[in-house]
Amino acid sequence: MNMSRYAQRYIERGMTVVPIPHKRKSPVLPRWQNLRIKVDDIPRYFNGRSQNIGISLGEPSSGLVDVDLDVPEAIELAGHFLPPTLTSGRASAPTSHRWYRVSGVKTERWKETDGQMLVELRSTGCQTLVEPSVHPSGERYVWHRDGETRIEEITPGALLRACRELATATLLTRHLPPVGGRHDHALAVAGFLLRPGRLDEESVLRIVLAAWHAAGADSREAVRDLEGIVRDTARNIRAGREVVGGPTLAETAPGVPDLMARWWGWERGASTELTRGSTGSLSPAPALWPKLDEAAYHGLPGEMVKGMEPHTEADPVALFGTVLCTFGNAIGRGAYFRVGAGWHHLKLNVALVGETSKGRKGTSWEQPRELMHAVDSYWEEERVMNGLSSGEGLIFAIRDRVTREDSDGGEVVLDEGAEDKRLLILEPELASTLKVMRREGNTLSAVIRQGYDDGRLQVMTRNNPMKATDAHVSIIAHITKAELLRHLTETETANGFANRIVWLLVKRSKLLPFGGEWQKVDKARVVYRLRQAVDFGKGAGEIIWGQSAKRLWQEVYGPLSAGKPGLFGAVVGRAESQVVRLASIYAVMDLSKTIEEEHLMAALAIWDYAEDSARYIFGDATGDAVADRIMQALRANPGGLNRTQIRDLFGRNQKAERIDQALALLLGAGRVRMSEEETGGRPSERWFAT
Repeated sequence: MNMSRYAQRYIERGMTVVPIPHKRKSPVLPRWQNLRIKVDDIPRYFNGRSQNIGISLGEPSSGLVDVDLDVPEAIELAGHFLPPTLTSGRASAPTSHRWYRVSGVKTERWKETDGQMLVELRSTGCQTLVEPSVHPSGERYVWHRDGETRIEEITPGALLRACRELATATLLTRHLPPVGGRHDHALAVAGFLLRPGRLDEESVLRIVLAAWHAAGADSREAVRDLEGIVRDTARNIRAGREVVGGPTLAETAPGVPDLMARWWGWERGASTELTRGSTGSLSPAPALWPKLDEAAYHGLPGEMVKGMEPHTEADPVALFGTVLCTFGNAIGRGAYFRVGAGWHHLKLNVALVGETSKGRKGTSWEQPRELMHAVDSYWEEERVMNGLSSGEGLIFAIRDRVTREDSDGGEVVLDEGAEDKRLLILEPELASTLKVMRREGNTLSAVIRQGYDDGRLQVMTRNNPMKATDAHVSIIAHITKAELLRHLTETETANGFANRIVWLLVKRSKLLPFGGEWQKVDKARVVYRLRQAVDFGKGAGEIIWGQSAKRLWQEVYGPLSAGKPGLFGAVVGRAESQVVRLASIYAVMDLSKTIEEEHLMAALAIWDYAEDSARYIFGDATGDAVADRIMQALRANPGGLNRTQIRDLFGRNQKAERIDQALALLLGAGRVRMSEEETGGRPSERWFAT
């Protein structure tokens, strides 16, 4: 099937298309959400056949959204709640996608108590595979032309209400008790849903009838029983009589009432989305929290993380960052990737950023440490150190041997130095390090930057300065988001310190009050494979592009290397370098001296998460404290501010030239606009946020 023709048809119908690799569900192009392919651009992005095609939803496609039904119960129940419209799907999940046109609706997700997706309203920032794409299972996506062929237009409120009712009925269907306990269960459901300020009688009856019907309880007697329960419960509530409700429902369906309350906003601070990956916690998840693509789970790193994940509260992303960073350090300078005249050895700096101190960042080191100890105990015991305070201290740990010639022409050893130049630094308090780096004369930032770029470290602070050649330094650091924003200065973002770090948002993945059972896991196989990979990496030499990855790298290199605005752009400014190192690590852990497509896709999955993390952390800040303060004030004042009011924001402690510089930065970035107001004399400037 010619994908170019399909892409053209979709574009001509006002849809925005996204190229996706064959038999994959997710795009690999960085920042694909900003892609707007025109008909003339099709040959650049679509090769005609072995590709998938996605539709970019929401704003890019004029309000086209997809209600994705992820479980059989939701597919069966959809017709009870969602208006008829055009549908699509595949053989094992027909009509699992229902398409609507709606303006101004955001993506919403409704998940099971264990985190499994039930219903997803997909809008701006999401994409959905369409005909003739192929699912990873081998099934082809198709439009269903034997039913409604028109895309229904609907209001945001009506669609959200229908999706919530559908999700509620789906959840109840999946938690319906055996036949003998369904009457009492229905009483508890009705009492919970009909409480004042919640759902009306008609809606509750529609939900319970649909749920019981999907579960096979649709006899005439069952319907009459349900109608009577809902009617009588509503009457008792209106009369002020006591009814059973949430506590009783929680006994027969643990977690269900709490979950429904969050979906409908019946609890203070309730969210429509559970924390990703949660197996029991009902913590609200930020709407823009990044999601790790499954491609990251390729090969040995994926096997290691999947083995560790059930037995730790650490975020899987934190495990990935730790595994990849520790492996890249343990193999030393044996493997490298050449870019022009420069060599990229496989050393990473990774910072795990938690919303709070309870993000379980530190626990992500425990299991990788144990596995690496089994493979290279000397490295784990002697070449892993804590604390970053000065450039001199870092160099001292990997300093060169120092000798001098004696009077007889012999050699006198003044300092044996460090024979092993590998060094992994664990910094559990990166905030303290950032504060230290602000002190005048501190060389730590410069040395860290040198360590990322090459293997020669030196500071000119003494008559006989220390130096380290062939150094192989990696860093794993922990910090909270608030601390990072407070202590990462304009200087450290501008000089390239920040973009030599892979920033990863992490949070506690689950609650394990009694810990996991890691001690019972048979680790022999993974230790054997890890030892093979480390030995291979120590002697691998140059890593090169494999044929399967070259086309993909050509596609992503431009977007990766393109400059991005603001503080976010400064933090992700070495995207292509970071991706090459990540891809090389995946290749070496596969015992390969060539980067193949699967290695590059895994690296892009990690980097996409890192970019999304940086966007979440730093938002649209410029990195200029004065400009950001002005921007904050302009957003808070829709009527704009004049020059005097802007100057007063700083207590008149900023010079006019400094304010001019900040306003020019904001104006150049399209963040603000200025209009002149007639005053009878010299026109007055008024500035507005765009």
